[in-house]
Amino acid sequence: MSSSHPASNFCGNNCCVCVQQDEVGVYEFCGKYKGNLKPGCNNLGLDCCGVCMTTKVISNRITENVVTCETKTKDNVFVRVSCAVQQQPKADRVNDCVYRLRNPRQQIESYVGDVVRAQVPNMDLEEVFVNKDAIADAVGQKITYSMADFGWRILQSLVVNVDPDKSVKDSMNRLVAAEKQR
Repeated sequence: MSSSHPASNFCGNNCCVCVQQDEVGVYEFCGKYKGNLKPGCNNLGLDCCGVCMTTKVISNRITENVVTCETKTKDNVFVRVSCAVQQQPKADRVNDCVYRLRNPRQQIESYVGDVVRAQVPNMDLEEVFVNKDAIADAVGQKITYSMADFGWRILQSLVVNVDPDKSVKDSMNRLVAAEKQR
């Protein structure tokens, strides 16, 4: 999410920086945070030899992480649960987004895995399918609160797939077929 590449289109020696419409960022002078960069042309001041000022930009677009984690249900069936989380940096907390977390995606994956591994083992396989919304709500509550502290806004969390082991699917299909043949 955060990148240390300079913002695009330099004029002269880093004095003017053009930030794309879908980006926000920060600039530093000799390694110290000096201010935020908004979309458009930003005048940073005089840069000695082109090495004193650096910029870091992040996309302001909504991004989606799909996190898949494997866990066991109450009835000892292993399932892979995939959750989609949509996030966006908060416009008023850009410096937190850039400086507080090295890898926001990895942090979100950790939070999602933690919540799913806490929720799913309390349910039977059938309950997991029925309670997908409850699992998504629990994930959303946890990461919305936790990621807000790092300057990220969580827009949505969804359980997009519950995938039991192939052998479990096959045996369930055989049971349903046998009942229909009776």
